[in-house]
Amino acid sequence: AIQTKANAQLNHQKKSGRSTDSMTCAKVHSAAGSATGFTLIELLVSIFILTLLSSIMLANFNTGGASFQVENSAQQVASILRKAEALANASVEFENQLPNGYGVRFSTSTNEIIIFADLNDNQTYDPGTEKYETSTLPVTVTIQSLTGGSTMDVVYEPPKLDAYINGDKTP
Repeated sequence: AIQTKANAQLNHQKKSGRSTDSMTCAKVHSAAGSATGFTLIELLVSIFILTLLSSIMLANFNTGGASFQVENSAQQVASILRKAEALANASVEFENQLPNGYGVRFSTSTNEIIIFADLNDNQTYDPGTEKYETSTLPVTVTIQSLTGGSTMDVVYEPPKLDAYINGDKTP
């Protein structure tokens, strides 16, 4: 009798044009004839869980953005160092002079990184006379500390591309 009642309900739904798909019905009748469906509490709990998961994903997305900026800045610094090394290796003239090398100045007081031409062979940056190019790090990325103080100069001298850090030759 239960099977016959369920078949009768299906035939009635087909004749009336109503969908038999349980996903499109607000209430689904079981074979026994009892009504089943979502209660308001179940719906609210589902919405709460979806909102919670969305907020967690959004928080992780913002953290990922900061991580990306740090990685991007590290790549920028590496590129600046390679450029100074290439300038020294190519013996590029600066203001009609052949410098003794090219270097990079880092500072904790600014987000600027300066490529400079070492004109007087002192392996340090002399402001105003040796600046070749300036690059700026993103505002959210700062240099917090440097070995040897608040500034650090890395200088490459040709022909062997000897490297100096704050005037000291590296091994």
